[in-house]
Amino acid sequence: MRPEGEKEVVKPPVPSGPSDARKALQQEVQSMWEEMARVLHLLKSMGAVSEPFLHKVSKSLAPNYYEVIKHPMDLEKMTKRLHAGKYLGKAEFRRDIDLIVANCRFFNDPSSSYVRKANELSKRASNLLKAAKLPESDFRMQLLALQAQEFQDEQAAQAKNEASQLPTSNGSASTPPGVAHDDSHQCG
Repeated sequence: MRPEGEKEVVKPPVPSGPSDARKALQQEVQSMWEEMARVLHLLKSMGAVSEPFLHKVSKSLAPNYYEVIKHPMDLEKMTKRLHAGKYLGKAEFRRDIDLIVANCRFFNDPSSSYVRKANELSKRASNLLKAAKLPESDFRMQLLALQAQEFQDEQAAQAKNEASQLPTSNGSASTPPGVAHDDSHQCG
């Protein structure tokens, strides 16, 4: 665990580029991931309440767990997903917390201490997420739109470059716009 107060740095998978839009998006996504890391840290710090949810369920403690639960989730797996850049919105992040709780409720007796702890974890997560500075929007569409625009810009630049290399009717390469053409060096 990270010492209290130490800020976790999560690196975005968004490649850096010259675009101001890309830089702004990177900053927004980075801020969101840092806030998600803070929420995860606080959930992991809940002691006995979060202990059953820190790591995947042990087969030795629950031999049939993975036969019953088809989509296991735990706080460690969420941390790995966060570091891999899998969360591009608050809803995805919340879904994984809800999955931890739903799996626990489904697998265990409703009166068990595990279900009580899952309910406490869910309540704490709700409070933390309400207070968190997380945007409601999903960055996936913004990222895809930005990538599409950058791809179109690349294609246009490549087409312009290729067009400037095509021979003209007199057999020489065409001159790119804005460049003076000097006929004195051609053989006639």
